[in-house]
Amino acid sequence: MPSEWLLYLRKSVGYAGLARQRDTTTPYLEGIGGKVTAEYSDADRTAYRDVMAPLPPRPNFDRMLAELPRRPDAGIGAWHADRLGRDPEAAEILIRACIPDRHLIATRTSGIYEVWTATGRKRLRADILDAAQEVDHNTERLVAAKAEAAAEGRYLGGLRPFGWRLDRNARNEDGELAPGVLVLDEAEAALIVQGSADILAGVAVREIARRWNAAGLTGAGGGRWTTSTVHKVLSRPRNAGLAEHHGKVVDLGLDDQGKPRKARWPEIVDEPTWRAVAAILSDPARKTNHGGTAVSRLLSGIALCGGCGLAVIVNASADGTPRYRCSRHARGLPPSPGPHASRKAADIDAYITVTVAERLRRPDASMLLRADHADDRKELRAREAAIAGRQAEQWQLYRTGVITDAELTEGRRELAADLAGIRSRLDALDEADVLAPMLADPEAAWDRATLGQQRAVVAGLVYVTLMPGAKFSRPPGWKPGDGQFDPRLIDIRWAHPLPSDG
Repeated sequence: MPSEWLLYLRKSVGYAGLARQRDTTTPYLEGIGGKVTAEYSDADRTAYRDVMAPLPPRPNFDRMLAELPRRPDAGIGAWHADRLGRDPEAAEILIRACIPDRHLIATRTSGIYEVWTATGRKRLRADILDAAQEVDHNTERLVAAKAEAAAEGRYLGGLRPFGWRLDRNARNEDGELAPGVLVLDEAEAALIVQGSADILAGVAVREIARRWNAAGLTGAGGGRWTTSTVHKVLSRPRNAGLAEHHGKVVDLGLDDQGKPRKARWPEIVDEPTWRAVAAILSDPARKTNHGGTAVSRLLSGIALCGGCGLAVIVNASADGTPRYRCSRHARGLPPSPGPHASRKAADIDAYITVTVAERLRRPDASMLLRADHADDRKELRAREAAIAGRQAEQWQLYRTGVITDAELTEGRRELAADLAGIRSRLDALDEADVLAPMLADPEAAWDRATLGQQRAVVAGLVYVTLMPGAKFSRPPGWKPGDGQFDPRLIDIRWAHPLPSDG
């Protein structure tokens, strides 16, 4: 018998069970001779793999095998052969590591293996192959059960989905208890409804996550919200009462009225809303800034494209330089006649900063504080209502089959770009205290202000349009070595003219 044992412990999920393996296996190994001198454990590590996949990593299993040549008198101990492996390839790796110095393998529940003998190798291979077959069978059974549940529109089980709760007192048509039935969680469902509306209005996913976290909300698993988890919740078919299996919506056939059959849980949003939200969230153009979806530049969603009137957004050029681009072009929307804006963001931001500061230094700038914004709000609210009306028209056209999914999505994106600009200006008008601190020392106050405050000042004071094309390729007085920025390509109009504006 070996003079020492290397004890290996493994648990596929969590750490529970490792202590039991240790407490039962250690006395067994010491009872047959030798002492346990080292322990190697892989928690949350499966030893099973799909037939076409590589072996799953088990770092401490690999370290144990690497230690064997330095300990020729050591044996390997485990609770059962399936702790050492659940794949024929893993069995061969273990056999090759043990043969040179005849390392004995001893398990508490499946016996001893002398793998330098044909019989020992056969027994180890057979026991590990049996373990693999057991997992294969269970996996096959579970996959079939989930496919059947998805095809019938039933809840597949697992972690409670955000937006619903489990009604453990629910009964089926025969009056029998049917635990696990999903019913709406009104508070969580309301968040999904609002979050879907926010996405259609152009709100960043990161901002939605920030709001949910600020309200002290958590996901079904209790964790904080991230852009990834919000994205996943808002884009899942389940929200529209649709069953999903392997990433695809399951066709449940037609009901007695000839309408597409829904799953057996209540929907939170209608299908057109979900499809529009999912299309926007899956749009590759949302990732072009490589820095998340939060607003990161002064004029994003505020300045307009001089070619078509849509708001500009920010994405990167080929060399990584942030540029203001027409949202139609940047989001891959269908082209419209004429060129569209595309300007280096840093140049535009610097020019607007200087222009705003110069205006706030004027003697009559205090008149801006007394400006009556009621008419502005009225106009913006009217435009906001008009967009809501156009959205309703699009839904009706979609439901009656006049427009397709793609046409609905494209229309939604265009309206979202318009709506983002309107709401930026409304937010600015509601920031009554932002402008006053700027008047005493505009440059210093501007430098201290947050990006949100700077955007509020700009949106409240000035209308900015970025002109397209190369009408002016170089600024007046340009000479070699100068930059290409030309202020003539920026159309600035003051929202509230002062006497000093002439």
